[in-house]
Amino acid sequence: MSGTRAEVDLFAAIDPDWPPLDDVREGWQALDEDGRARVRRRLAAVLAEIELDDEANEAAVRGFLSFLAQVEPIAIDVPLQALADAEGEDARLHERQLADEVFHALLFAHLAERHGGLAEPIGAAEDLLAEIRAPEDLAHRAVLLNLIAEAWFETLFEHAAEWGLAD
Repeated sequence: MSGTRAEVDLFAAIDPDWPPLDDVREGWQALDEDGRARVRRRLAAVLAEIELDDEANEAAVRGFLSFLAQVEPIAIDVPLQALADAEGEDARLHERQLADEVFHALLFAHLAERHGGLAEPIGAAEDLLAEIRAPEDLAHRAVLLNLIAEAWFETLFEHAAEWGLAD
């Protein structure tokens, strides 16, 4: 991070030693100023709208949001790697996707912090994320990301809706 006040504030409320944040910071650093501004605006707008539910099971919500914050950074990997070689419209597309994934990861982390702080990363999830990151070929990683991680998220959000954690 370059150290500007706006950048520091995005990460200040989150435990700086939480391991998944390393990937988020790397994605953040790769964004241009427009991408960073887009993340700042979206995060401020969404966080201002979300209120804590006094009826919610704090431990369940904290665990769920921490898990989402843990696994969302895998989605940063593909656009980050693709951006390095992209030009023109492809570069703009990867930049927008990268900004979107950084936003998601920061949002989940901030929401987990509101519910008592980020829980310890789940070891089995880290093992699966390592398998997704393992192939050197970017296309292979993208396929694994879409087949495993995106389906994982869809299933999680379906369950969250059933449990009353999300709508």
